[in-house]
Amino acid sequence: MVSARKKAYFLPAGFVSIGTIVMLGISLGSTNWVSVTVTYHPNNTGDATESHATSYYGMFSGKYIVNRGLSPVETSFQGQRIKDNVSIRFAAVVNLMLFLIVGVLFAAIKCLFAFINGLTNPYHNIQGPRGLYIWNSVCGGCCLLALIIFPLAAQTSGMTEVFLDLIPEESISGFTYGTPYWLLLGALLSCAVSMAITYAYHNVNLEDRKAATKATSPATNTEVLM
Repeated sequence: MVSARKKAYFLPAGFVSIGTIVMLGISLGSTNWVSVTVTYHPNNTGDATESHATSYYGMFSGKYIVNRGLSPVETSFQGQRIKDNVSIRFAAVVNLMLFLIVGVLFAAIKCLFAFINGLTNPYHNIQGPRGLYIWNSVCGGCCLLALIIFPLAAQTSGMTEVFLDLIPEESISGFTYGTPYWLLLGALLSCAVSMAITYAYHNVNLEDRKAATKATSPATNTEVLM
């Protein structure tokens, strides 16, 4: 029979792991790696008023949306014509995708074992808190490495050069990392939260075992005299 305390610790850890899977999955499938804000000034465009535009792009393609007038104008652009640093760009993208895929895999494993611990009493140690430490560490490590590689993959993708060919550089307000970057950070934090929950349960359980052992241990000479 699973105790209520164990359910209270491990079931939330399982739901946190589901959130990790969702965040990594969205990051893996998103094209909004980098967002760009553009402001057209009258002296640049010849218009009487300012107009604004937004753009986002991923590793291989992007979209550029101009908000001028009543109907926005959307333009797609590709990065296939970038021939420089092909090997570096390929290695960065492949490693980023690899870490994301491995992260999703181990997030699913830690989610499975969190629910196993919350609903059953697993016999093997690798399925208990020790296993959850391992799976969370591997998943968190993949998220951290993906966060490190992310800027390199974005900078070497060649999409920035394509975008600058389309837009005057003086009109660009700034480049910012898109949603996948912050989702990766959220996935890393969720791994930390899951590990903290596991540690809290392990610590409380260990204290209870020590108290039970002390209560059933033979009395010392001093205690007998008292």
